Amino acid sequence: MNKYIKGLGAAYLLKKMPKNSDDVLYGMGLQRREPAIMAAQAIAIFGCGCLVGAGVALLFAPAPGAQLRQDLSTKANDLRSKASDKILAATNGAEKLVESAGINTGAFRS
Repeated sequence: MNKYIKGLGAAYLLKKMPKNSDDVLYGMGLQRREPAIMAAQAIAIFGCGCLVGAGVALLFAPAPGAQLRQDLSTKANDLRSKASDKILAATNGAEKLVESAGINTGAFRS
């Protein structure tokens, strides 16, 4: 029995041992992983955190589910409306700026 337990421990340690020198250097902090891998890990962790936070927020929300969904929908529609108004205003402002620049330089006259 004791040999079996020791065998399991050795198998576990062999499984956890670094496979190559890059793994050893990374474990010692002397080598970094590729930026793409690090970015993907950071995005995945951030996404998981967002999901957990949203779940906790829904658990501790003071309103029932239907009312909460209705409130969120109303706020999202208001935000969408405000954003589209700002985009429309910025587009109109840009068009006016382009027109005035064309009139001032005479570039757009036919």
